[in-house]
Amino acid sequence: MLWRKFAKTRHKIIHDLPIGGAGCGPVDFRTEGLNFIVTIHDVGRSGQSKIDITFEGFTAFRFRAELYSKDFLPGSYDCVCEILESDWVAQMIRDRPKGLPYLDMRHFAVLLSDTGYLEVACENLHVFTPTDEPSDTA
Repeated sequence: MLWRKFAKTRHKIIHDLPIGGAGCGPVDFRTEGLNFIVTIHDVGRSGQSKIDITFEGFTAFRFRAELYSKDFLPGSYDCVCEILESDWVAQMIRDRPKGLPYLDMRHFAVLLSDTGYLEVACENLHVFTPTDEPSDTA
């Protein structure tokens, strides 16, 4: 089973998202140039705040609705994690078009409560929370 694979997957926690027990409100996914941006509205269903996660220099993303997300990375529940030594990233590097320079890709994952499981391959990320300036740079 996939969860057994993830149980042995090396990863590190990048940012614990301040999402209340009621889960995420509406979530928007959008691209702006080479950025993949996730906006979580109504954090904790308070209706007063939002979180923006900007994945810079993204190469790919994949998403599964929460109902189909049982095999998520442990520790990624409302928490952005980086998957180290990612097979997915290694495959994309091997399959890159001939002549394309090597990209410094990293693999991030987060299970957004009441939404689903998101994985993004990108160079870097920033998390903007309602209480601060850009709070985390991975």
